[in-house]
Amino acid sequence: MKDIRYICFSVITEQSRMVEAEQFPNGDFEDESYDYTALWWDDREYLTLEVEDEGNGNRVLHASNIAAGDCLYAKVDLKAGKTYTISFDVKTSTTANVRDYHLWGGTVDPWELVEDWNRITTSWETHTYKYTPSAEKNVLVIQNPNAGDLYIDNFSVTTEQPMMVAVENSTNG
Repeated sequence: MKDIRYICFSVITEQSRMVEAEQFPNGDFEDESYDYTALWWDDREYLTLEVEDEGNGNRVLHASNIAAGDCLYAKVDLKAGKTYTISFDVKTSTTANVRDYHLWGGTVDPWELVEDWNRITTSWETHTYKYTPSAEKNVLVIQNPNAGDLYIDNFSVTTEQPMMVAVENSTNG
């Protein structure tokens, strides 16, 4: 009878791990070569959108001359049934412009309400929402019911996506 001294084996399994995947490029507006106008637009000709230095080296999106009912549009493709985390920093220029806003997901009417009546103040505040569209959408709409200037920074749309990891276990006995 033969004596078996070593047993070697390998087991390869796949494990799934969820990772955040960014859906919106240059949401911090720091890349000066990036064409932000391809991703942001407004619904009125008198509204001015520009990326500017806030004075401390931080670049932000500045929307000026906002009138009641104006909308800012952010181009982002959202799939039906997937849950997204939408986050951005926002402030207004003066206390006279403190306002509420709606956040909508849309392509064409009907838009879907993501968040109703959230307050924008004169200090930077981070607003974060979860959104699961019932149909495919290709734009997020910030509907701003009051007049003034609006500043946006660190605009981010993420979704969890599985990342496959191969694990190998070996044992020598």
